[in-house]
Amino acid sequence: GGIASYDPKKENFRNYLPNPNDPKTMPYPYCALMFEDSKDNIWFINRSFDLDTTVIGRLDTKSHSITTYPYKTQTFKINDILLNLEVLEFDADGTVWLRDDMGNVRVFNRKKDSFELVIPSGAEIPGSGIKDTIQSIIKGNNEHFLLNGQLGFCIWDPVKRESVKSYTNLDKKDLSFSEGKQKFLFDENKFRFAFEDKQGHYWAQFEDGILHMIDPLNNSIQRL
Repeated sequence: GGIASYDPKKENFRNYLPNPNDPKTMPYPYCALMFEDSKDNIWFINRSFDLDTTVIGRLDTKSHSITTYPYKTQTFKINDILLNLEVLEFDADGTVWLRDDMGNVRVFNRKKDSFELVIPSGAEIPGSGIKDTIQSIIKGNNEHFLLNGQLGFCIWDPVKRESVKSYTNLDKKDLSFSEGKQKFLFDENKFRFAFEDKQGHYWAQFEDGILHMIDPLNNSIQRL
């Protein structure tokens, strides 16, 4: 359990373990490392099998102190944790984004040392005109994220904090645009997940195994 950090100059390890007498340590022994941000913080998920809870941890590699954010906990599920609670950094400005266990999208405020709510679960996604609950956050190739929801996904601008384009199945129209909105519609109604490849194409997967390859430049969808 815990986290071990290797110092190549001293050729030794520093161990970070739970200590109930020290509030600047992690509360639970089991950790899943996420990433190191631009401020030299290690972000991780900290969990306890006994309490069946999960919190987010931030390890300051300079002061060696740990801060946890327990405002949202969730039931831990084997092989499901990384899909249900994501933390990632936006490279352009170093902001850290979170999708919590309830489907809320939050951004980390470094001055206040807390996560601020940006998209409430089930609310309208800014810029999209669509009410949805976000299931996962994925980095795109350029300066955007893919927010995967229950109805489809949107291309999210972390700087403007709004959707650039949304791909959804709300109107159940095959390969058509809805008027007044940038909403490209699927011909499937059980969307699961989407990601972006190196060529800038979006791949959307559905529960029945069907894949859609979306070319955003030509506004076309190819069903595979």
